[in-house]
Amino acid sequence: SSRPVAARYCVMRHEAVHLAQFERLGLVGMSALYVLLPLPFGFAAGRAWIEWEAYRETVIATWQVYGRQAAGCPQLRADIVRRFTGPDYGWMWLRGKTIEAALDRLLMELEVAPPAPLR
Repeated sequence: SSRPVAARYCVMRHEAVHLAQFERLGLVGMSALYVLLPLPFGFAAGRAWIEWEAYRETVIATWQVYGRQAAGCPQLRADIVRRFTGPDYGWMWLRGKTIEAALDRLLMELEVAPPAPLR
């Protein structure tokens, strides 16, 4: 891949959350949340919850790998907001401000209790 190893590591941390979700919820549970709750398209609370858990990990991994500034950088924030408000996950139709507020809360949590940097 042309992506740097550190960037691939952050993606793998995101995907590891999905693997843990599959272990916890099973195929039927994940399918119900991801595809059927409440609708396949439109505001999809299940899909949003599943993806938020994983993007939360993306931000934490970014903080650990690249530092505090990178975790809150405008480019990462815009990418996450775009994914929640656009077609990437089937138009969850969340407001960008909702995702921005969730990111702000997460970054404040990390300011209070920063994750240990990776060595």
